[in-house]
Amino acid sequence: MRPNFPPNPSPRKPLDFSMLAIIFALALSACGTDDDIRPNLDIDTDIIDETDTGNDTDVDPDEDTGEDTDPDEDTDPDEDTDIDPGPACGDNLIEGDESCDGTNLDGETCITQGFDGGELGCDATCGFDTSECFNEVPQTCGDDELNQETEACDGIDLGEETCLTRGFDGGDLGCTDSCGFDTSGCFFDPVCGDDLLNTDEEACDGADLGEETCESLGFDGGTLACNTSCGLDISACVMNPVCGDNTINQASETCDGANLNGQTCITQGFDGGTLACSDSCGFDTSACVMNPVCGDAEVNQASEECDGADLNGQTCITQGFDGGTLACNTSCGLDTSACAMNPVCGDADVNQVSEECDGIDLNGETCITQGFDGGTLACNTSCGLDTSACVMNPICGDNAVNQTSESCDGSDLGGESCTSLGFGSGTLSCANTCDFDTTACGPLCADVDNGEPNDTLAQATLLASGVSYDAAICSGDIDTFIIDAAVGCSISADLIITGESFSSLQDIDLELSTRNRRLDKSASGSNVAENVEGSATTSRYYLSIEPYSGSSTAYTLTANAVSCPAAPSCPDDDIFQPNDDYLASYALEGPLAYLDAALCEAESEDWYELYVQEGCTLNVDLTYAVADGDLDIFLYAPDTLPQRLVTDVARGYTSDDNETLTYTALQSGAYLIQVDGFYAATNTYGLRTEVICPANLELSCPADDIFAPNHSAETAVSITANDAVNAILCGERAVFVVDEHSDFYDVVVPETGDLTVTLVSHYPLGDLNVALLDAAGTRLRTTSTQQADRESFTEVTIAPGTYTLEVYGNSPDDFGAYNLSTSFTATP
Repeated sequence: MRPNFPPNPSPRKPLDFSMLAIIFALALSACGTDDDIRPNLDIDTDIIDETDTGNDTDVDPDEDTGEDTDPDEDTDPDEDTDIDPGPACGDNLIEGDESCDGTNLDGETCITQGFDGGELGCDATCGFDTSECFNEVPQTCGDDELNQETEACDGIDLGEETCLTRGFDGGDLGCTDSCGFDTSGCFFDPVCGDDLLNTDEEACDGADLGEETCESLGFDGGTLACNTSCGLDISACVMNPVCGDNTINQASETCDGANLNGQTCITQGFDGGTLACSDSCGFDTSACVMNPVCGDAEVNQASEECDGADLNGQTCITQGFDGGTLACNTSCGLDTSACAMNPVCGDADVNQVSEECDGIDLNGETCITQGFDGGTLACNTSCGLDTSACVMNPICGDNAVNQTSESCDGSDLGGESCTSLGFGSGTLSCANTCDFDTTACGPLCADVDNGEPNDTLAQATLLASGVSYDAAICSGDIDTFIIDAAVGCSISADLIITGESFSSLQDIDLELSTRNRRLDKSASGSNVAENVEGSATTSRYYLSIEPYSGSSTAYTLTANAVSCPAAPSCPDDDIFQPNDDYLASYALEGPLAYLDAALCEAESEDWYELYVQEGCTLNVDLTYAVADGDLDIFLYAPDTLPQRLVTDVARGYTSDDNETLTYTALQSGAYLIQVDGFYAATNTYGLRTEVICPANLELSCPADDIFAPNHSAETAVSITANDAVNAILCGERAVFVVDEHSDFYDVVVPETGDLTVTLVSHYPLGDLNVALLDAAGTRLRTTSTQQADRESFTEVTIAPGTYTLEVYGNSPDDFGAYNLSTSFTATP
């Protein structure tokens, strides 16, 4: 942009009387009348008479001639006496040798005069004035002139831009030191929901309560809140609160009765266990434990359905059977093999209340539990215990396992074998000490089971693409592996049984999944190779190997990243287009996603989105060659209108080859990542995102969440009317299919009022809904018609009572993490 200099005014020559006379005479001459007199001002004005001899005799005008001289006689006022002076500088007419005249520059400019720009003027001599022309356009940010294409503004020169033209409702637009717009002085019109108490109609807004408390409103205690209409919510305020009223309504209370304020042993820094509340309304962590493991006879991990004898309140009947004995397997999963439909005495299964035993199923009883010192307990045909073979004072060597100290006795091996004890095939015997003698058994399965412990996603063994891995699967074991690949690649994995057997049955299955959902399952049968394939918008995949029906065998696992996209280049761009707008952002799946992409169009942007749970940390790395174009990254929280350098919660905008940002989520939801070119730069780049959660916040399938099992209205988890939970919806994984199910929560409405229910999830990766059910199970409200990351409804004037919330997938393939919140406002 060239500077716009003010014109240089040229001096004007005043028109005196004589000049006016000349102009008047010229005007008369144009009339063309016969009596027009044009005096010749060059004629000698001396007096001549008839006797003039040719000598001029000057007459002194002051000399007295004796004659009266009438001044009116000497000059006729109508006589034209004007003289044409020729061209005159200052009349705005270019005449003669004038280059210009006044404002008349004859079409000339500084540029036609050989300069680069400026304002050409005309001087008092009608020559060009080039003092305001210049030979070089300024190239400096900070000269208060908008004169470079790279400048959005410069100092006070905003190029006619304002806060309004930038999309705000008002304020003062400024310019940064780097000649970019500064919108920090701009603002949006205040609205209810902006977490600011900024209108007369608002009593509060979000966390801004205007310094009000329950006490300032006349209550004795409790927790004051703000409803969605920006009115004060006093439903949690109380009069005369006391410890023991099941309500946390005093500053001294961390809990009250069954109300633990959403806390668990895990949030208190333990690894598991059951948190309680003491009589003084403080947390009781005596039942919390550190480092829980499967096998400690206590359900103290989210991954455990049961542990040893602790079945977590479950029975065959709660699992849908008519009876039988529910057990727990070595992987802390429920074992329903002893459950039965329509039980009868004689089916070798204690599955009726009337049965003490059934066949060989003695329901855990022994001669000793029946008061004897040893012997062999049996079951009669009426399913009653038969103690006829029980004895007093048993000894090791009586060929009967009749003491708790005996693993075996002589030929009585208690039904055990080499393979049942985890060894290879061979001959099991009993030593003189009544302990098992395994010297004739094959090697332990665990001896060649590489990678252990790798039974869970958190313990998974990392594989390298294309590198074979040799291991073994033992009875009751699950082997879990990780393989990472760039987003856009597919995963192909092969499982081959290598022939070294630890049991008579060699049948193992292979499953490919992401952290939230199964992609493929291969269950081909005994001694048959397994293969799985699949892809997703993540970089982290999990391979799970499970034995079928107690199989144990050695195997070789090989996984490959295949069909990966070619490196992007401009102008072709990348496979993630169109993602040049935040409304069309590319959805990534955690916990790890890395990719190669390109920003090829000047002044364009690339957008990505990723679900991050509250309390988890998101790390983002952007790599590129700054010499080819400087790129920046910006992070925006859920439900935020993206405005760079205004509403972002984290950013990376250095001039290095690498931009990084780290942010711990303050709310659950889909976070937006913007890749932007500095001053319209373009470039190719690598993007890497990783979500890291504390162990107590980890959510994955099929492990589910801390609220499971809550997949029926009968097992619903209780939450309050003003509450929020982070959870995950997982399907029920069968051999070949994943059966859909729902998560259920009970909420108690204390009085008539408005109940708002909000579900936040990641819609592109799983369309989840929430429904409100009455006591009869009838759906009163649902979000099934909404298709968004945030879905909500408000049940107005809801009657007091217990209601159920059901979180479910819109289709059998819709699963994923979510945040469920409730907000209740009593009717005045």
